[in-house]
Amino acid sequence: IGNTIQINGSVTPNNASNKTLVWHVDDPSKASISNSGLLTPLTPGTVKVYATSAYGATSEPVKSNEITITIAPQDAVNSALIGTWKEEGYPANYFEVSANEAKLKFGDGKEITLPYAMNDDDGYAVFGTFSDKNVAGYFKIKISSSFSNQADYSYNIDIDNKNYKANVYLENGTLTKYIKASSMALSVSKSTIKVGDSAYISAVFSPSGASEEAYKLEVSDTSIIAFIDEEGDEVAKTDLEGGKKSFRAKGDGTVTVTATSESGLTATIDVTIAAPVKVTSISVSLGNDQIAVGGTTKASATITPNNADDTGVTWSSSDPSVAAVSSNGTVTGKKAGFCEIIATAKDGSGITGSARVTVSSEAPSVSWPSELVGQSFEALDPYYGYMPFVYTFASETEFTIYSEEGDIDATFVLKTRDGNTYQLVDANDPYTTCTIVLDESGSIFLTVDNGGPWGSMSFYIDNADITNPNGI
Repeated sequence: IGNTIQINGSVTPNNASNKTLVWHVDDPSKASISNSGLLTPLTPGTVKVYATSAYGATSEPVKSNEITITIAPQDAVNSALIGTWKEEGYPANYFEVSANEAKLKFGDGKEITLPYAMNDDDGYAVFGTFSDKNVAGYFKIKISSSFSNQADYSYNIDIDNKNYKANVYLENGTLTKYIKASSMALSVSKSTIKVGDSAYISAVFSPSGASEEAYKLEVSDTSIIAFIDEEGDEVAKTDLEGGKKSFRAKGDGTVTVTATSESGLTATIDVTIAAPVKVTSISVSLGNDQIAVGGTTKASATITPNNADDTGVTWSSSDPSVAAVSSNGTVTGKKAGFCEIIATAKDGSGITGSARVTVSSEAPSVSWPSELVGQSFEALDPYYGYMPFVYTFASETEFTIYSEEGDIDATFVLKTRDGNTYQLVDANDPYTTCTIVLDESGSIFLTVDNGGPWGSMSFYIDNADITNPNGI
């Protein structure tokens, strides 16, 4: 049904004076046939077709053989296809599919209507006339094998608009079933937004399952937030597009953003930008507030409050000729005298902090904390892993290492101190050095490097083992 078929016949003898045929069907309710033999199916079933001669050799017409034609039901559009579909990437284009036709509505106002023709062997419902994919005049659509709310489609059409003429061809595209939304709501990607932050606003359409729409946003005050366009420029309004819209926080305060969708839905949201948390005070400390010319120490800064947005500082010296300071806070003595090592907040608050460093022409005297002098601890040889060694703070400026037999293996002389870090040199081998770090609990991290009977070693001694005199 929906198609026609041409029935042909021949007469004998070939030299008959009149070869006109009269066509018949045995059930006119099933099909009709024209004088030329064009059969038009009417209802499903079977029908017999035959012909008789208009003029025969006898008084009775001559009857042909009968042929039986089976009439199949007319192809129907899959009910899942009936509805409105949106073209991915072109949200202003709508395709309306019914049982009888497809209306292709384009964003520029052009509308093309194509009648339903058939279902092809690939499962597509074909609208218009399809003879070849490169010939204009058809639209094909079928439900996607992956998602029930999506459809695969192809079309080739000629558009004749008042401003232009064009042939539009697309193959194997994707359409999404359109369910008109009744409302929209906006959301912001961050719960707390500070000046300088970037975030975005998204739209959610209701009811559940409603199709997303293109929408535009407008902000009431661009001194608080501004949207970012495709070129990276700050703007007060976005284009009519789908997806999230990025913005940049420029000042603290609350501002209203209004959304308008392509179908006319509206929504608003208030966006609050928090005031920046500025630095209120800086405390500067030095690993050692007395250094020699050429000596170094490390400066550190403690920021208040600790949740300040920018805790960075810039270091400077009140007198670089006395002591210079690097960008990471390393202070180097230049000549005898004193000066302030200054930390300035990078957040523009103008807050500073400082500590005084004294530079002497000779290295200041260095000694162990008095409570350590005379104390010793025992530990396995970290190089071989089995012979115990005894480590002793032998005097105010010496650190001695004894073997298991009680012999002195090395004596190190204290040279410099930077905070809790002490540098020592072997009394008999200037190429062998020792670094001892005393942490706040009184425990030790000890490193011996470059030669000596152990090679290089590094280990940690807990405070509980230090305060255990061994009588040496």
